Amino acid sequence: MSRILTSLSSVKEVAASAQRAATRFDYDWTAVKLLLTRQYCNKETLQGEYSSQLTKLKLISDADDPEPFIERATECFALCQRAFDDDRSERRAFIRALCSRLPHDCVLSILRSVQSALIAKGLSDGDVEWETAIAFDDFDLAAREENDAPPVTSITFCSALRSSCGLAREARLLTGAPQVKEDSVRAVRDIGERLPRRPKSSEEFPFVINVSGPLVDDRDKFPKYIATVKPIDSLRAKNNRGKPCALLGFSTEEAGASALADL
Repeated sequence: MSRILTSLSSVKEVAASAQRAATRFDYDWTAVKLLLTRQYCNKETLQGEYSSQLTKLKLISDADDPEPFIERATECFALCQRAFDDDRSERRAFIRALCSRLPHDCVLSILRSVQSALIAKGLSDGDVEWETAIAFDDFDLAAREENDAPPVTSITFCSALRSSCGLAREARLLTGAPQVKEDSVRAVRDIGERLPRRPKSSEEFPFVINVSGPLVDDRDKFPKYIATVKPIDSLRAKNNRGKPCALLGFSTEEAGASALADL
């Protein structure tokens, strides 16, 4: 590897890129070669590689970690810049292609973020092309400022994507079913709807409790618990999350309450 790096010394730009790539990829020649090929080969090859990599992008859910998607999208963006220079139409097509690889709700959230940023600048959707108005990432944002092309907004496509996925994960945590870590018990009064059908009519139990958690799976403790509380009948089943539970029928509410107290 050192000989290859030395052989490139006459071409300073390529040599510098090769050295950075070697350090980044732990002197893996295959990875270094791929990066240099993308960076310095002819535009037709770059365009083909760009199109190929772009079709491989996909974010399945807006609750997924967006970083792997962003990392691959960043590589595509670098290819796009080298293959098409600063062609605005290609940049616009790139952003729209990324959106087509994202979930609908994620794209909707990104568009709302961009729209809010434009409104904050006193602009409307018709004043600018949002796909080219915003920078792709923080590096693109800095490059625009260095080139005396101030960005329309400080928001970037990548920051809007991260925000969208973060909000989606938070929403799922807030609206999802809580994780049950301890033994849980529910008093079920509507027997006809809650207790599964079996040969013996469940309607004859005026009070039923639903026991779930580690206790139900304990082959030693659960039989002792049943022997202690003495239900008229019991039925092992699974709850709506597929976890084992047990339905215990009692003749009176007092007997059921006593069983709850023994847990």
